[in-house]
Amino acid sequence: MSDASTTRRTVAAAMITAAAAVALVGATGLGAGIAPASAAALARQRPITSQDVSSGQPIAVAPALPLSVVAPAQQQPITVQDILSGEPLPADARVRFGDDPANFGDLRLPVGEGPHPVAILIHGGCWLDIADLQYFDRVAVAITEMGVATWNIEYRPADVEGGGWPNTFLDVARGVDHLRVLAGEYPLDLERVITLGHSAGGHLALWAAGRPRIPTSSELYAADPLLIVGVVSLAGIPELRRYREMDPPTCGEGTVDLLMGGGPREVPDRYRAGSPFQMLPLNVAQRHITGRNDEIVPREHVSPYNYESQSAGDNSHTIFVPDAGHYEVVWPASAAWEAVEAAIRELLGL
Repeated sequence: MSDASTTRRTVAAAMITAAAAVALVGATGLGAGIAPASAAALARQRPITSQDVSSGQPIAVAPALPLSVVAPAQQQPITVQDILSGEPLPADARVRFGDDPANFGDLRLPVGEGPHPVAILIHGGCWLDIADLQYFDRVAVAITEMGVATWNIEYRPADVEGGGWPNTFLDVARGVDHLRVLAGEYPLDLERVITLGHSAGGHLALWAAGRPRIPTSSELYAADPLLIVGVVSLAGIPELRRYREMDPPTCGEGTVDLLMGGGPREVPDRYRAGSPFQMLPLNVAQRHITGRNDEIVPREHVSPYNYESQSAGDNSHTIFVPDAGHYEVVWPASAAWEAVEAAIRELLGL
């Protein structure tokens, strides 16, 4: 690993943590110290309602998940350290879908005979080697308990050997298309498949859904990609050109260029094939869920994409969750999770 890659990864992690802290401290008035949650604070007293979500009032909740899935008391901000904490949660099967060590995924199946609708999960982490698919274990368990099979896939980050253009994208594509193989062994409904990603994973989830729009001249082109019926982008990054110009760059200087192998002037064809904004219309329903206090991927970054997506004819909507930052949307015990669950149910017709 090069010194530049190590520095970029360290800077990205530090900037993500700092941006989240600034946003959430400003929103809640909390200091830097975060007190541990008590058992009493984790007890759900009643179901969350849409009025709760829109009220802006903190709610302490704990859904029926393993203790390792439960959040701290809701008044405390969720951090990247929370997301990366804990032991891996068991899956029904870990399956390889390619030759690279990073080509594998975790399959979880809900109770019942099926065939089950499927959510393909694509984790975040700035496209860098600062997270892996365990990032989404809690999310996978929560969605599986909704009656939806989850296929949580790994991919090569941009800062490891063989990562970046085109292999980071091709890894995701292989993982998505491998559902056809899995459906031969497990009861999966390939007519009801969505992608769901967070942050950089939101970019990849949108991209995966838009693969039929990739030009035949691109290295990313596939003649028969698995068709996706909807995307849930959680604090996702839909426009690479705009994101690379953020000041300060919340994923670190040069990270988008590392992913793409250059800037939009140097490799414009890659951005046309790899940035969802430039692939519009995706011809897929999209739900963009972002915390109002998110400083890592601010809502001002998502709104222009949503406008252009709608203008191009896509069924695209944004949901801005009050009193939520970058990570509440991927924490199933937060008040923000109700919006995520509602979007999944809508797109899959549950």
